Amino acid sequence: MRTNREIRIAFYSVFIGFLSALILVQLYFSQSDARRKRIDERLQKQEERFRALANYQADLQEHEPCKNQQPRACSRCPDAHVALPESLHKFVDGHMKNQRGSPLVIAKAQSKGIPSYYLSTHPKEKDQETAHLLSGQTGWQDKTLIRLCHLMNNAHEDAFFVDVGAYVGTIAMGVAACGHRVVAIEPHLQNFQLLQESVALNKLDDDRIFLYNIAIGNQTGKTCIAASSSDHSNARIPPLDPKSPLYCKNGEIPINRLDDVMKELPVWILHIDVRGYEPAVIAGAEKLLTRESPPKYLMFSVQHRYSTNAMGNMVDFSDILDWLIKIGYNLKTAQHESIKHGKEYLANVGYDTDYVTAVFEPET
Repeated sequence: MRTNREIRIAFYSVFIGFLSALILVQLYFSQSDARRKRIDERLQKQEERFRALANYQADLQEHEPCKNQQPRACSRCPDAHVALPESLHKFVDGHMKNQRGSPLVIAKAQSKGIPSYYLSTHPKEKDQETAHLLSGQTGWQDKTLIRLCHLMNNAHEDAFFVDVGAYVGTIAMGVAACGHRVVAIEPHLQNFQLLQESVALNKLDDDRIFLYNIAIGNQTGKTCIAASSSDHSNARIPPLDPKSPLYCKNGEIPINRLDDVMKELPVWILHIDVRGYEPAVIAGAEKLLTRESPPKYLMFSVQHRYSTNAMGNMVDFSDILDWLIKIGYNLKTAQHESIKHGKEYLANVGYDTDYVTAVFEPET
């Protein structure tokens, strides 16, 4: 027969085993709950991203121009009277055909101080940066858009905001939402098709926004455009070496000088973001920038590592910067520091990136 001690040990062993099993079961269900919660949150976020597809028509019909917006950020607003696409089905069918089956993602961008607007954009796997900025966790370039709208308020009513490298309209649609006239230029075909969809979703009239599916540089003819299949926001003109694996992978596209496209169009702000091809774009805008009424503001990205012969544009960025200073533009960095000499500035930038604002202030 077992002693009392052995019985107690056996009882404690069973009790500890039962308690351990209970803890494991509770741990399993808590992990399952956490897993289900994560799935629910993911589905909810996905639902939020696509909810605009079902609601945007009713929302736009109820929309009143300039409603609940800060007057300083938007002094003029367009009339919302343009007919929507004939049907959502036709709109979606056109998207699926143009984007080769890629999902339709419509985001409602909301920035402080300017009216909200819609963007048709790439799914997250093709552009994680834009998807994050449009997720609602952060405003979509609030400071930049508010500043651009304020600057455009000082322009003549017929003046244009010109966006070279417009992508899907992330900047251009925001300025248009403030009621200003816009020229949006995007060379990559799939990006351009989404830009067209964004214009349709925001019911922008033809006389308020002009779209160009061309590349801009310092030459006229044909060129190539390259973009990663996983990042369509990074489309750029590749090296001109025919042996390069990026050479004309997506076929040839037209390239024009900005002088030939803008001609006598009144431009108040010229915004350029073309992934390192900025020197060639500025070089092709010589007449625009030296005419009697040049753009008051010139804003462009600086990515020096892409801006020399590696990009095939054969234009020295330092010479471009010195020339802008010579013709009367006051150049400042993103940190509001003045740029006096092109070479010295680019040496300090090195392989980093910067954002330059040039204000036309000729000496009297």
